[in-house]
Amino acid sequence: MVPVLLWLALAASPALAARGPGGAVATEHPLAAAAGAEILGAGGSVVDAAIAAATAICVVHASSCGLGGGGFALVHRADGSDFALDYREQAPAAARPERFAPNGRPEPALLRTGGLAVGVPGEAAGITMLHRRFGRLPLARVLAPAIRLARDGFSLDASPHLRREVERSIGLLAADPGLRGVFLAPDGSLPGPGFRVVQPDLARTLEGLASRGAREWQIGRRGARDARPAPARRSSRPRARQRDHPPSPRRRDGPVVRGSRPLVR
Repeated sequence: MVPVLLWLALAASPALAARGPGGAVATEHPLAAAAGAEILGAGGSVVDAAIAAATAICVVHASSCGLGGGGFALVHRADGSDFALDYREQAPAAARPERFAPNGRPEPALLRTGGLAVGVPGEAAGITMLHRRFGRLPLARVLAPAIRLARDGFSLDASPHLRREVERSIGLLAADPGLRGVFLAPDGSLPGPGFRVVQPDLARTLEGLASRGAREWQIGRRGARDARPAPARRSSRPRARQRDHPPSPRRRDGPVVRGSRPLVR
């Protein structure tokens, strides 16, 4: 019997599955499902496989999730006990309502784009806490499929969701040199058939997470660089806030509803 079962809410789109020895992995993209199955086949726990699948989906669906965000995890053990982890991103310490209403009236666009829309990420800390509690293989091995996808790239044709997001956001992508170099053609136009998405910076970041853990992301050189305000984007993320966002385990408490007791803080 598999000792731990982990459900991760990856997306609401139809699932695609892959099989591994002793289990199966279902995600919204076949490359992510294959990543989870690879880790199961290498002897990893189901939590290892879920981490591998979740990090891989954030490579092939970079518009939906990633190390700059966060998530939730629910682990149901074979003994019937549960472990729930909230590692969603949080608002920066310097965020104030008036910053989103520079002229006395709220500007909804500031909540969606630009530096003020960026939260303090919890993804790296959540991944490492889950792995520390329930992982079996080294974290470097668990993240290897995602690192490989980021470093070697994948065909944009195999990720129609990402292609739609690129088409929808071409103006934003073209305005950012880093994003333009990854997701658009060399001349800044929409990529054509056969275009490969290669993300070497993301691969190096994942390698750093694998070797040094979330501490490097939160308070090391990467955390300091990530928290440094960009004047043009009016970021509100001081470095101190980076260190003050640990994942939050939830406990089972409250009334029984339809035979089940909900997981709450």
